[in-house]
Amino acid sequence: MDDPATRTDVSARTQAIADGDASAFARFYDEWFDRLCGMARGATGRDESFCLDVVQEAMLKIMRSMKRFDDEKTLEAWLRVVVMRCALDLLRADRRRRAREEEHAARRRDADRTDDRDDERLAWLSDRVAELDRDRSRLLALRYRLGATLDQIGRLVGLRPGAVDGRIGRSLAQIRASAREQFDDA
Repeated sequence: MDDPATRTDVSARTQAIADGDASAFARFYDEWFDRLCGMARGATGRDESFCLDVVQEAMLKIMRSMKRFDDEKTLEAWLRVVVMRCALDLLRADRRRRAREEEHAARRRDADRTDDRDDERLAWLSDRVAELDRDRSRLLALRYRLGATLDQIGRLVGLRPGAVDGRIGRSLAQIRASAREQFDDA
């Protein structure tokens, strides 16, 4: 049976919280905290830590959006909705966080595999350059290791820049052809 004194008490307490009365909210917090934890656990089936996060979020929403309720049944129904919404928000956030972590881990694994392939290809390339005659490997080293211009290389080795460019181009074409045979995707 609905007690008029309880109705008046619920109405006065919820109105006080809606008006920003901190002590009324503190009493409400003490009175409802365990029940809200139970609601959160029932709604999510998650551990205590997660349920405490749900209740914390719910209490913040309650503090900001409390309105006057005339009876405890209506108040409890509204609190259940608040707890459910907070639980869903946190479950979604947790799902997004896990997806981000899994994506990051997958990218990391892919990068590690790519690094391994790159290392293999660099070793292969180094072997092909070592197989070139001394003059051709020297031209490639001057151009790509030291960053010398065609003109600078030509002056060093006694060739015109066009001749240097042609020799470097033929060396690279030979290495590319070998790479196509070796890797099928170069």
